[in-house]
Amino acid sequence: MYRATIIGLGKIAWRFDENHPAPVALTHAAALLGHDRVKLVGGASPDPVDRRAFEAELQVPGFASFEEMLETLQPHLVSICSPTEYHYQQTLYCLTREVPMIWLEKPPAATPAEISRLAEVQAQHGGKTKVLVNYVRRYIPCYQNLGAIFRNNILGPCRQIQVNSSRGLELNGSHMLDVLFYIVGEEKKWQVDWVSRERENPSFALTFEDGLQAMVSGLSVPYHCHDITLVCDEGRAAVIHGGMTTCLETRVEHEWFPGFYRLKSSRRKYLGRGGLGPFMAEALKDLISSHEEGRQPRSNLHTAGSAQTLIAQVRRMQGQG
Repeated sequence: MYRATIIGLGKIAWRFDENHPAPVALTHAAALLGHDRVKLVGGASPDPVDRRAFEAELQVPGFASFEEMLETLQPHLVSICSPTEYHYQQTLYCLTREVPMIWLEKPPAATPAEISRLAEVQAQHGGKTKVLVNYVRRYIPCYQNLGAIFRNNILGPCRQIQVNSSRGLELNGSHMLDVLFYIVGEEKKWQVDWVSRERENPSFALTFEDGLQAMVSGLSVPYHCHDITLVCDEGRAAVIHGGMTTCLETRVEHEWFPGFYRLKSSRRKYLGRGGLGPFMAEALKDLISSHEEGRQPRSNLHTAGSAQTLIAQVRRMQGQG
């Protein structure tokens, strides 16, 4: 049995599942409790209200100090669910003490330099600690299928990728930027062409080294609007509504104008159905497997650095006017 603890006792730690039963785990705690080889043994928060609620609901001891919790319980796995500004120091603490597994909420740190430093420390300790950054869309089938459509040219060459994002670039938009790099590849070079002035949800365009364009539309709307679309020669494939819906269209001859073409909804199963599935459980499964197999998890410090580097570039360009 792997002993697991949680740092930060807010929504993604356990409260999203509080009194709102869903068909799948939505939080770290629910995923940890649902794994037959993991035992949740503690949680830490400086907020006494959060600690008391956590203890009462899950019957697990709470600590005011995460350092005390880790020294006392010696966990094999630590979930870091605290606000972003604490991620760097808390992850660094766990890395230097060679905690075997870290399940780190996104974004993994506030700056690309902090992420690079965490990766350096991880390597200095021989990679003994496996760090999974919780960009969960990498564990959802429809996004995996969208990546396969792109990489295998199933709809022909991709000419443009269109992304819609709302509710804050760093907090929620980073999810969609991670999906973008998951699809095109983290190693591909890019440059930002222009950036809008809007602060919370900026729009911007970037061009990859092979000429592929990506258009990111930041939307200041009072709801989550997270979509990604591949526009290809032979059709268009999209995952919209944050993964709940898929759309696939293929190029067909126009019924009114012979010799011209339009897009039409397709019944082909390239994308599969929408729906999030057991994404938290799948992420946890990947983290444990990466520890046991001595490999990197699918979402790690290296892959997560791409989205954070793009965000930093967008903010720099805004600062330059």
